[in-house]
Amino acid sequence: EMAGHIEGVYGCRMTGAGFGGCAVALVVPGEVDRISAEIENTFENQFGKRPWTLSTPAHSGARRLSLG
Repeated sequence: EMAGHIEGVYGCRMTGAGFGGCAVALVVPGEVDRISAEIENTFENQFGKRPWTLSTPAHSGARRLSLG
């Protein structure tokens, strides 16, 4: 919910929330550090715990592989 209010976030979705879960966000590539810091600070101010963030670049997606 908080990521949806941050400029530079295209979209965000919760996954695996049954055990704490995580949020996967699509963001403007040059803004990853700023957006991560804003999410971490907002979460910590609201819940009293500091989350950690992990960034990874997008890839080309699923494709058929030849195993032989």
